[in-house]
Amino acid sequence: MMKLIGCQQFESLFKIKALTTINDNFGLAFNSTIRKSNIASCLIECLTNDDCAFAKFTNGACRLYNENAKRFSVPSVNEQIIYEVVCANNPCKNEATCMRRGSSYDCLCTIGYFGKDCSLKIIDYICQTNHVYSFKQNKCVPCPVNFISDNRYPFKCYLGTNKYLNYSQTVEECAKYNLTVMRPKSLNERQMIEYRFGSSNWVDSKITKLGATYLWGDGTKVYGFGNNEPNNGGNFNDLVENSLQISGGCFTDASESLTSTSVYESTDSNEYL
Repeated sequence: MMKLIGCQQFESLFKIKALTTINDNFGLAFNSTIRKSNIASCLIECLTNDDCAFAKFTNGACRLYNENAKRFSVPSVNEQIIYEVVCANNPCKNEATCMRRGSSYDCLCTIGYFGKDCSLKIIDYICQTNHVYSFKQNKCVPCPVNFISDNRYPFKCYLGTNKYLNYSQTVEECAKYNLTVMRPKSLNERQMIEYRFGSSNWVDSKITKLGATYLWGDGTKVYGFGNNEPNNGGNFNDLVENSLQISGGCFTDASESLTSTSVYESTDSNEYL
């Protein structure tokens, strides 16, 4: 097993893999630059950057990369990339996956659980038909007219649309009613959406820079991509797929000019859902 020579204090936070990036400029972490450094400073910078998935240190130069670049790394016998370990001590419960995010973390809950550390059970918050649980009011409340709910994920009300619109048109249409294009952050919700509304619906996330990290409209990080997604259609030179759809319970990137249906959501809760 490769060691972090001279940087033993980082061994619980990073692991080394003999990989290299396909394109040195693809997927650079937010607010980072390629610069001269030493390995300790490089790793500290990665730990304090919420967008950093791994640090690459070669020839005295430090490069920080996001999850997108990680998906497009390839084996190498001549170069080492230092990867950040998901979490040193997993704070997530019920077999959830811990994703390190700078000095903090996100827990990706398994089916049936939710919350910051995935310790809460969805079944304890079941409501009657077309009602959802409000954490602000600590009780079940009715959905707006024409919206539906689903007890597989009883925290949001949904309105499906049959209009085929591009991404920008979808956002504009949604804003007319002071609603939000859906943000299915958890596996629980994504599976429910697939069952109730089918595939290829727009979700509330878009990027404006090639290789950038997808974030939700509230600034939180998007998880739950399909295999080798997002891939920008295999283009490493120009941004051609800049918006997200949900398909098969996972996210895929697509051109915002495509037309598709969407689902609007309504919720008064800001819990870790």
